[in-house]
This record gives sequence, structure tokens and C-alpha cells, in this order.
Amino acid sequence: MADLARFSGLSGSAPSVLTAQVDGTALVALLAKASPTADRGRLFAEFATGAWRACFEGAAPSTSILLPDGSERVIGGAGQVGLRLLDLTETRLTSYVPGSGGPTLAVAHSRQDFALTFTFNSTDLPLPDAIAWLDEVAARFEDPIRQLI
Repeated sequence: MADLARFSGLSGSAPSVLTAQVDGTALVALLAKASPTADRGRLFAEFATGAWRACFEGAAPSTSILLPDGSERVIGGAGQVGLRLLDLTETRLTSYVPGSGGPTLAVAHSRQDFALTFTFNSTDLPLPDAIAWLDEVAARFEDPIRQLI
């Protein structure tokens, strides 16, 4: 009974989660040509911030790349981190939904496909905006040249 009491009041605090399955043929080919030490997490973060600029007015949020050892590396933007990114592409894991910590994009890879999992609070980012943004991120994974245009 004490265990159940610990979870009372949490039903309304569950995060919203969107997922996208993306054909990664073009991105996999591009990454194969890149240096083995290329920073994929930074590339994925650039896709995310580029998509933000394409969907919304104003500056893109700072991005924090979550590292496998639990540390974080902040890139871009100024001020408080607005987006966390976790690169799962070198693991067997397919998604990640954080218990807390703000909007998080997890990127996983299987064969030629990428799985994108976006966790957010729909009171901070309305569902239509989250859908538009994740769809734009997926488009950049599918066609990396889109990032340059």
C-alpha cells in the first residue's frame, strides 16, 4: 500500500511521446564517408536545431548531448538547455523516455533505419508543434542535404 501511495498524483505528469521511423539510407552513406571520429551526436543536434529554425521563429534552443557515462555536453544556443539529445545508435536500444529533464530526442539505429523518440511536455510544446518539429527532424535524417538548404 505504501508503494501505491508513492505514485498517487502522478497520472497527470506523464510525458508525451512521439516516435518516427526514418529511412536512413542517405544518412548511413554519408556517415560511412565521414571520419570514424565524426561527432554523430553533434550532427543529430544540428539536425534538431535546424528543424527548430525551420518550424518556429526565434533562436533555436541550446542542446545538451547526453553521453553514455551520464554526463552532458551543451552545444549551441545561449542560456538554459532547451533540448536534450541521446545518441543510442551504437547500442541495441531502440528508444529512451526520460523520467524528467525536459524535452528529449533519442536517436536509435537499426540496419538502414533510424528511430527517433521525442519526449516532451505538451503544456510546454503543443502537440501540433511537436509533430511539425519531429517530422522536420525526420526529413533531415532522411535527406541530410535538407540541413544545408
